[in-house]
Amino acid sequence: MQTFQIRNFPEDLKERLRARAAQQDLTMSDYVIRLIRSDLDKPTMAEWLARVEATIGPHPELNLTGARMIEEARREAGLDVE
Repeated sequence: MQTFQIRNFPEDLKERLRARAAQQDLTMSDYVIRLIRSDLDKPTMAEWLARVEATIGPHPELNLTGARMIEEARREAGLDVE
């Protein structure tokens, strides 16, 4: 297994990670690996929208896909859309 180094890591984040890892009876390394794995297992917004579009298909009355409707709603709300 490779070593992974993060430069200029803020001390306050390090302490928070240390505390969270201790709460779960994990080493900091194991806790960080679990966090990264969990994040990477989630689809990106673009991947999720593509799945929604493939599943739902076009809206019959508005001629919009479910994914596009969600994307437009997020954009109107000022949320980032990938």
